[in-house]
Amino acid sequence: MGTALPAKTTPPPMPSFHIERRRATRALDEAVLRGLTTVVAGSGWGKTVTVAGWARRAGACWLTLHRDDNDHSRLVREILSALRVEHAGLPMDLAPGSPDSQAADLLRTLTERVGRSVVLVLDDLRELDPRSPATRLVEALSRAEPEILRLVLVSRTDLPFPVRRPGERGRVTELGTEHLAFDVREVARVLESAVPGDGGLAAEVWRLTSGWPAVVRHAADSLAARSPQGPEPALARLRRRGGPLLGHLAATIGAGETESLHRLLLHVAVLNRVTISLCGALGLDTAKDVLPLLAGHGLAEVADAPEALWSLIPPLRDALLADAALGVYDMGALHRRAADFHRSRAMYGEAIRHLVDAGEHEYLASLLAEHGTHLIASGEAEVVVQAATALHHNLDALRLRRVTEPALRARGDANGGGPLPPGVAVQLGLLWHLRGNLDQALRCYSRGVIGNGDTADEVLLLAWTATAHWALGDFEDARALADRALLGAQQCGNAGPLAASHTAAALLAAAEGNRRANAWHYASALGHAERAGNVLETVRIRANLSSHFLEEGRAAEAVREADLAVELAQTGSYDFFHALALVNRGGALIILGRFEEAAADFRSALDLYQRLGSAMVAYALVGLGDVYRELGEASRARAAYEEALRAAEESADLQSLGWALVGLARVRAADDLAAARDLAQRAVDLGHGLHRVQAMLARGWLALLAGDRARAAEDAAGAADLARGRRDLIGLAESLELTALTVATPAAQLALLGEASAIFQELLHPVGTARTALVQALLTGTDVESAEQGLHRYGVRATRVASSLAVLASSRPRIAVHALGSFKVLRDGVPVPAAEWKSKKARDLFKILIAREGRPVSREQLMTLLWPEEKNVTGNRLSVLLYAVRGVLANADEGPLIATRTTVQLQTDALDLDVRRFRGAADTALDAYQRGGPDAANLLGHAESLYGGDFLEEDADEGWAVPLREECRSAYLAVLRALADLSAAGGDFDQAVRHCLRLLSQDPFDEKTHLRLIQVLLTAGRYGEAMRRHQIYAQAMREIGMGSECVPWSELRDGEPGSRSAR
Repeated sequence: MGTALPAKTTPPPMPSFHIERRRATRALDEAVLRGLTTVVAGSGWGKTVTVAGWARRAGACWLTLHRDDNDHSRLVREILSALRVEHAGLPMDLAPGSPDSQAADLLRTLTERVGRSVVLVLDDLRELDPRSPATRLVEALSRAEPEILRLVLVSRTDLPFPVRRPGERGRVTELGTEHLAFDVREVARVLESAVPGDGGLAAEVWRLTSGWPAVVRHAADSLAARSPQGPEPALARLRRRGGPLLGHLAATIGAGETESLHRLLLHVAVLNRVTISLCGALGLDTAKDVLPLLAGHGLAEVADAPEALWSLIPPLRDALLADAALGVYDMGALHRRAADFHRSRAMYGEAIRHLVDAGEHEYLASLLAEHGTHLIASGEAEVVVQAATALHHNLDALRLRRVTEPALRARGDANGGGPLPPGVAVQLGLLWHLRGNLDQALRCYSRGVIGNGDTADEVLLLAWTATAHWALGDFEDARALADRALLGAQQCGNAGPLAASHTAAALLAAAEGNRRANAWHYASALGHAERAGNVLETVRIRANLSSHFLEEGRAAEAVREADLAVELAQTGSYDFFHALALVNRGGALIILGRFEEAAADFRSALDLYQRLGSAMVAYALVGLGDVYRELGEASRARAAYEEALRAAEESADLQSLGWALVGLARVRAADDLAAARDLAQRAVDLGHGLHRVQAMLARGWLALLAGDRARAAEDAAGAADLARGRRDLIGLAESLELTALTVATPAAQLALLGEASAIFQELLHPVGTARTALVQALLTGTDVESAEQGLHRYGVRATRVASSLAVLASSRPRIAVHALGSFKVLRDGVPVPAAEWKSKKARDLFKILIAREGRPVSREQLMTLLWPEEKNVTGNRLSVLLYAVRGVLANADEGPLIATRTTVQLQTDALDLDVRRFRGAADTALDAYQRGGPDAANLLGHAESLYGGDFLEEDADEGWAVPLREECRSAYLAVLRALADLSAAGGDFDQAVRHCLRLLSQDPFDEKTHLRLIQVLLTAGRYGEAMRRHQIYAQAMREIGMGSECVPWSELRDGEPGSRSAR
């Protein structure tokens, strides 16, 4: 029972003939980097074979689940057995506990024993009972961070638990039948394997089967049985009712072709796309159960819309449409009913599709004239093209031509690349502009015929063309066009064009640094847009106003405007400007130190941009990079910036390109200073964009890190001048920070930092305020711990990117020792490779000296500890080890290793030692707690964050490590107890529970903590959780023979909340 059978922990063997699904393996390669991956598809899709092939190549661990695995403790052992195939150092089992506690224990074990991300595939998840503890264990593991565990869950049915946290995006990737289906080339390979020479039928077979592997193979077998009539009889059998497709359907969903099922399928086949509510209105009540079931088996597809739209896969629909039973239906009447229903729900695109199919031309023309323009603006030009094609005899009507012509032009269905009316050119250009394809947008705008430039359409064309030139950095052309647009708008007097032209002028004013003109134009634009009742333009202006305030560091006002823009955008299909507003709000939230909220906004914007297929996705990616950079997650920041850079280069958008270069330059400072400086120079060379102040600052910080103080001072002065002209107070404050570290005298440094701090405080910029306070503390050597806590309170750990903290870090002790948790020595932030130690004994010597905390150790004692089983060890061997340790520490500012003829001593003050920092922080925090100090909670939280694990946990059996290990562990537990008490007293029950659970993870038999946890849960009114925790407590007491002594549940339950006390 201790280990899983080898067959369970090995990917199943590949069949003799196997075709790699390239889409699936590429998707797995990308998805597994983010965290959790799910692969869900019905039988016949080849999901296990596909994932198994990928797992062998990727070196992933594998476990095939069985119904016997429903006990979570058994499943933990089997998971460990699977993981040991690739990671031999893992234990056979873990301490008993609940599914959640064992999941946490497993993740902690992976962190400590492996030290890097582990990939694990769990195949056939449906074998687990959805209500079993084993399912709960898998659910808990699915929440793991990708740096610890990257889980791939394979199932024939939907997972029995939600995989996404509320509002979460990006960590979870869900793969399904669309990734597992064969493409045309893969179908051709299947056919060639069965009937050499029949690969040419691949396109037709793919169309009939949608690439469903099981049915493709059935088609190949049918074609292999040669017929005198050629391949047509075999292909016809794919369509026929009762043929392989419908037979496979009935067997797959386990519900034979009952009358109600058949009726539902026929309706969906006729209508092509349905909603659950439409099915209900048509009397198809089983749709709400059957359609998700079909989708789970890859037989139906669902599209995002205000209400989900369901459709059958093409081969199933084709087979149903060939069904003789369709003769009893009036399909035209069915489409009319569906159109009426969708129109009542304001789903005009769906209503138009049904009217096209019904041939209801008069009704269709009326609906198209009323709503066609809105459909094009919301990205549904394709449905307008379909309607225009159906109404080609009626398109002479001017009202229809105005609606349909932009859609027709976008498809290239009319007039090639010739001149266009200005209104059509605007609509056509916007289709590309809002997707970030600015070059194509300009080509479309340039086709517009402009006369005097004083009609509404001509003004709109000029304004949007100016905006495209602004985004590309062509400010001279943009200025000329914006001026023409303003003049024309004043002449025509139409509020809509006035709003668009003032918006273009506002963007130009911002790029030129004219903040007064920028504010005036935005105020004018907003007034005109609201008078015109133009919601789209109002959303756009409010999103831009948010950017205006953000550029001036006025974060609260930026959030207010962005909130209004988001609220308005959600009233209609204004996804592009909705995303823009989210990006601007995210930037403001970064200033306010609200990083988690900012990341959520950037991820939502990323999702919207990706849904639109817009290259403007670069803005959201830059925002995510900024969050990760501030939080010290350099690898994730770099990945986001590099992806943003690729998108910006593709769209040629100067603004996003500049921001991506600036962010990437700052994070590359940690690993390649020369490359970082090249990136910053590229950003500066882009010219005068909104990013220029930050580009100059990045170049200055990088110059200072490289020792070029003169270049840094020059950039600081230039950035300060530019920032003053633009009212960029954040840029001005940071330029003062940079200047402070280029001057020589301490008094001048502190004066400049004081100015910067005052600006940050005025802007309510807590991170900037805390950062300058820490820089001042580091320069003066006073109150450093408190200043560090002030910055860490916001989660900021960015000390190695191009900033003031990076400059100061480069001048502090360059040897850092991580002895809490996994042992690691870093030199200038880079781990010392194992080869530099020469031998394990040299590492052990260094660890022993750390454990002595700077006290001298005799040479004889060291030799006894290092070679306990050997006698007559010569001093020569110890000298060799001392030489190796000195080699590792050679780049320290002072020699911390002192060896005399009789003793050896390590001067720990010359090192950045995590043990010393934790103990100092814990002592300070516990003293504040005992005194009832107002800052006790913050100090305790800081101390807890510094504890990375037990002291030298990999040397658990070494007696010389025990005293310091126990001292640190005792301090950590005391910190957790104090945090639990403070949280409970302050009514923060979630945090109190968290701290109690951490205590119990360290000592599962701590009765006082068990009772404290139950008390907190009862006080919070969480009685079910309290009862479960009491059961765990009672079980723990029974395990140590104290079951009869534990406090009964009834005694705890019936007491007064808050009056119970742990014994």
